[in-house]
Amino acid sequence: MIRDLKENGLGLLAVVVYIALFQLLFHTICPMQLLLGLPCPGCGLTRSGLLLLSGHPIRAFVMHPFLYAWIVILLDFGINRYLLGRKPKELYLLLGITLVGMVIFYGYRMATMYPDREPMQPLTQGLLSRLRQLYFSRM
Repeated sequence: MIRDLKENGLGLLAVVVYIALFQLLFHTICPMQLLLGLPCPGCGLTRSGLLLLSGHPIRAFVMHPFLYAWIVILLDFGINRYLLGRKPKELYLLLGITLVGMVIFYGYRMATMYPDREPMQPLTQGLLSRLRQLYFSRM
């Protein structure tokens, strides 16, 4: 684990700086929200994690059920890499299934929850929203 931190420390630092800076400046770290003003397939994952950590597993599942898939992926990766010292063979399959499932779930949530229900509410200050407002204000 220490070797991984040494080899990837600069990348991890860049991610931490990105998260802190974008949260401070834009109140979101999601590029899709910033550019399009639309929720992304991962919308609600952070809130889901916070709900789980605060002792609300069912509310966490309702917010974003794929949190549990990501927990399984992280556990699989950590156990295989750091405890067993091998590459997890099933990791790419789990990642693929999870990502495809998240996109399908995103379509469902956009069709049934957008734009009125959390977490599928649009960000009105997205770049696309601002350009659209600017365009229509000149007409």
